[in-house]
Amino acid sequence: MLGRVGTLFGANSVNIVSAVVGRQANGGAGDEEPLAAMIVTTDASVPDALVQEIATSDGFVAGVSVTL
Repeated sequence: MLGRVGTLFGANSVNIVSAVVGRQANGGAGDEEPLAAMIVTTDASVPDALVQEIATSDGFVAGVSVTL
């Protein structure tokens, strides 16, 4: 997933400053797939259309962009 996100960011000229990933320790509840989280910091704002493209791609559940 990190590679896919990095490729999309690069194609849209958004530079990744850092990235952190993590997952549920014991997998999902019942028959559910375990979930993971990814936090990516960039040196510029990420366009809403790019966030939507990533969040709606295969394997992703949601995506948000936060500007601090």
